[in-house]
Amino acid sequence: MTTAQGGPPTCEEYQRSRTMEITGYVVFSASSSFSLSNAITEVKQSLNSNPRIERGPLLYGRGNLEACERFLRCGAEDTLTKPKFSEKIKEAIGNVGILFPPRPLRQGPVVVLSRESHCWGSGLAHPSRDGVSVFRDLSNDGNTRVSFKLYPSSHDLSKEELAALGTQPVVRKLLPNNILFVKGSVRMEIEMPARGSFVWQGNCGEPMGSDMLGPEVFPFMRI
Repeated sequence: MTTAQGGPPTCEEYQRSRTMEITGYVVFSASSSFSLSNAITEVKQSLNSNPRIERGPLLYGRGNLEACERFLRCGAEDTLTKPKFSEKIKEAIGNVGILFPPRPLRQGPVVVLSRESHCWGSGLAHPSRDGVSVFRDLSNDGNTRVSFKLYPSSHDLSKEELAALGTQPVVRKLLPNNILFVKGSVRMEIEMPARGSFVWQGNCGEPMGSDMLGPEVFPFMRI
């Protein structure tokens, strides 16, 4: 493993890579940024002014591309010593034998909001198993933070095999400065409280093609 700058990895970088390789996900802590609140407001307003889909209590759509990207990257590119956001995506999947092109193919970003409590059952973290998904919660309120329920090391297990093992998920509620990177083959559930919201972005090395039609793809990933 080397860093995005081409040198040997630091202890922190190596540990993040190993965590991603073993568990299939990692949470990065972005630096605190005074512009985060403005970025959150901008994203939510863009969802109301752009085409969107309403299904029951759920509301989701592309929002404004620039606003969503500013929010996802906020605090992740504050210093010259940190890898850029796109480099963090590559770093997040670590040594798992996956080669990305210089610029990974992107899906979304998509803004997701729920007016009432809603839970998605087990699905894959990205339509393509060799992809990586990025999630960031839009809430500054602990009562409206989304629960991301992740099944570590579930990469090669079917839904039935996972149920037979009785494996319990690891629950992550993201703080405002947290960014969640998840390998596409990891199984996860997403539990949204009333007024919960987040932004999702997908990244993969090849076009998704028929992958996006799979039965275990979260609906908001298809728009």
